Amino acid sequence: MKLGFKLTGFFVLFTLSASVLFYAIVVRTQDDNYKQIALENIQNVQAAFHNLEERDTQMLFSTLEAIVRDSRLKEVYLRKNREELFSHVQPLFRKLKNSHGITHFYFILPDGRVFLRMHGKELHGDLINRRSFRNARDTKGPAREIELGKTAFALRAVIPYYEGKTLIGYIELGEGIDHFLKILKEETNSEFGIIGDKVYLDGNDWKSLRRVAGLRDNWDDLEKHLVIGSTSDAEPAARCFTESNMERVEKGERLFQQVRARDRAFMCGGFSLTDAEGRHIGAILALMDITDHAAAAAKTNKALVLTAVLLFFFTGAAGVLISRSLTRPILQLTRAARAVGKGNLEQSIPVNSTDELGQLAQTFNAMVEKRKRAEDALAVKMAELERSNEDLEHFASIVSHDLKEPLTSIGGFVYLLESKYGNKLDARGVEFLSRVRKGAEHMELLINDLLAYAGVTTGVKPFQPVACNGLLELVTANLGSSIKASGATITFDPLPTVTGDKMLLAQLFQNLIGNAIKYRDAAPPRIHIGAREARASDGPHEGTGRPAAEDKTWLFSVSDNGIGIGPRDFDRIFLLFERLYKNEEKYPGTGIGLAICKKIVERHGGRIWVESEPGKGTTFYFTIPS
Repeated sequence: MKLGFKLTGFFVLFTLSASVLFYAIVVRTQDDNYKQIALENIQNVQAAFHNLEERDTQMLFSTLEAIVRDSRLKEVYLRKNREELFSHVQPLFRKLKNSHGITHFYFILPDGRVFLRMHGKELHGDLINRRSFRNARDTKGPAREIELGKTAFALRAVIPYYEGKTLIGYIELGEGIDHFLKILKEETNSEFGIIGDKVYLDGNDWKSLRRVAGLRDNWDDLEKHLVIGSTSDAEPAARCFTESNMERVEKGERLFQQVRARDRAFMCGGFSLTDAEGRHIGAILALMDITDHAAAAAKTNKALVLTAVLLFFFTGAAGVLISRSLTRPILQLTRAARAVGKGNLEQSIPVNSTDELGQLAQTFNAMVEKRKRAEDALAVKMAELERSNEDLEHFASIVSHDLKEPLTSIGGFVYLLESKYGNKLDARGVEFLSRVRKGAEHMELLINDLLAYAGVTTGVKPFQPVACNGLLELVTANLGSSIKASGATITFDPLPTVTGDKMLLAQLFQNLIGNAIKYRDAAPPRIHIGAREARASDGPHEGTGRPAAEDKTWLFSVSDNGIGIGPRDFDRIFLLFERLYKNEEKYPGTGIGLAICKKIVERHGGRIWVESEPGKGTTFYFTIPS
């Protein structure tokens, strides 16, 4: 993948991720706001509920204080005439019920047994064991509690009844708390339900109560709880007043779930109700209207989505512009570097800035210029070296012609003398001829050594056996930095030992391996070197000649997986080899390394040629006689 695509993708992905994250944070914040608002509402409702409880408790206590101070009522009570007491108190009870909602009125004897229920005079004599009564008995003062009776929640208040300092009994007042829900609804505009635990309720009494009131029996709507009263029977309230929400209340939770109905949005919550002993007996559940908050949040979300889309496009466009400004000079540098790697040194990167990219372009241009100067200097040195070789060869030819020919004549003349006069000469003459012959032979050996040192083949080979495997180890060590930088791998089969010049053969392999590393594609180069005995059918392409027939000649191959040689370069190399073989071009403008390889191979009595296909690598072949 190109760098520009990577940078653009990075900017787009970053913007998308940031937008999604920002949106998620806002939505989470809105959800937290909903919950915070709903929690505050629940807390306010609970506080309002307790205020109502406190207010009605004070009303009950005030009423009880007034009752116990009524001396006439006390006289009637002390006579212990139940009918008389009922008749006397009935007008007061009716007034309290109508004006204050008081539904329970008890006269309790000191031992805790009911003397009279004003709300059911036929029921009496039962023992009262409620916590509020026990508290009043134990503390000898007023006590209160919210109690879940057989069919309803009731707020009860009890006060001791004295004649002087003598305890004559207790008076208890009570009221249902269903009317709290209506008051809370008026104050908060929410829907409420009061739910009791079935453990403390009587199913038969409840069903009978609902039947008499002409209401549906809802005893089985919930498994463990019963909706005793509610301000709404609509579907949203039913989705809030559930068994699962009651279980959450029992675990201490106050907020549950959002409930949506048509175009309205609600939040469901609640709080637990406990009796005087701290036992969970039920709960107040609330369905709070958060439609206005939800509408504001939806509007905010739309604006947020629009902002995220615009931010996405703007950031994406900025990413494209930035990536192009960064990748354009990098791509120019890459193309120029590839061209330089292929030998084209006419490369220059325009410097358009003083930043890091501009400095990189300046450094690249300076590097190319230094390489051009170095290669020009190398070409001059190679030309000088070639001229020196020609001079040396010319000198060697003079030595060979002007010195060896007379020595050969001397040797022949000595041979004639020995043949014609050997048996006629005395010992001194024979010794003289022998010394002359040995001197000429010694001089010829000296001349041959000189010619061999000059690189001229005189029939005497000055070469030594060279192990090619060890030679390649030396070459790879010399090329260590280039091999490491390119990631090249070099493999070779077991190679023969040949007779030759170790340093020249090392130069031959080093040039061919260096070419394979230099002319590679993006992948790390793979180079393989092999050898086998040459056959008569082995030879170069047309126009380069064929290797000379030898009793035993080794055919070497150096192959790579590089870029190969294109048709034009292929023709140029073959034309170069052809001219070099015919001595028509002594100093070619390009291919100096190959020219050196050709000279080395020929000096060892062999031939060199190449096979290649663009994109599929190159193989150089050369022969070396054993």
